[in-house]
Amino acid sequence: MASLEKIKTISIYGMGLMGTSLAYALRQSENFKGIIYGFVKTQKSKDWILQHHLADHIFLSEEKKSESYLLSSDLILIGLPILDSIEFIKYLAEMNFKGLITDMGSTRWELECQIREIEKKKQIRFVGSHPMCGSEESGPQYYIKDLYKNKLCIIIHKLHKNQPPDRNFQDLEFISNFWKELGMEIDYMDSKTHDYILSYLSHAPHIISSILATVIGKQKELIKRNQEAPIPILGGGLRDMIRIAGSNPKMWYDIISTNKENIIVALKEIQKELEKITETIENHFDDWWFEWQNNAKEYRNVIYGISKSDYE
Repeated sequence: MASLEKIKTISIYGMGLMGTSLAYALRQSENFKGIIYGFVKTQKSKDWILQHHLADHIFLSEEKKSESYLLSSDLILIGLPILDSIEFIKYLAEMNFKGLITDMGSTRWELECQIREIEKKKQIRFVGSHPMCGSEESGPQYYIKDLYKNKLCIIIHKLHKNQPPDRNFQDLEFISNFWKELGMEIDYMDSKTHDYILSYLSHAPHIISSILATVIGKQKELIKRNQEAPIPILGGGLRDMIRIAGSNPKMWYDIISTNKENIIVALKEIQKELEKITETIENHFDDWWFEWQNNAKEYRNVIYGISKSDYE
């Protein structure tokens, strides 16, 4: 039986863009016949989700009556910033929740360490997930109908032979199939590898995006002239580069706090390259540019997963 068919009740704790997009994806799935409980912080979000029929029952997170619904769920999917997720998992452990828990967090090592500490005192069924999708927008009204289709989901799994087996292989398989049935491709990583890779591919680039927006936004004459134009003087390249500067500050505070060492290393490497490029443009630009830009293009293609045969 498919994973979605086995779920009688699912609680989505945190129905922002990703949580609400997930609820929509479940509604559209032929395999899912269960009940969706949603949990949000504000009355405005609660009203909007109910109006759009994206949950069967929706609760404000502080409502006491919501506890019985939450703890009766087969699966709890957490859609919170990572530090809030850690505290919520501690709460579920204290309440002796017996069902399965997964999340959508962008950092893994700190959470993994906390899970290990919880397991010394309580039994808990947790499999970490990181769907590689989303948007700079936040809130249920920004949900995306096909957010999860043909995207990558990283499942946190111990890969090394000298490590003990995962807590429950059946739970790992269940969560993997859960995301597959929603249209995602699955990759497996241990938590340390995940955080190292994401510091370069996601976390440091977010900070660079915000730096660009900050540096440009401080140019008063530029901004004045930009505001006088019929539409903003904004090329597609810059628009793409500063798009994620509009992301949720709390979510990114948690990401940086829990992956600080990797992010600092990545930023220092970017800083060195920027200093090198600045010095080179000042002194011997003509001899250097074509080779450097062609190399950058090759690196970009490798990161994109484009082989030479695709463009030659």
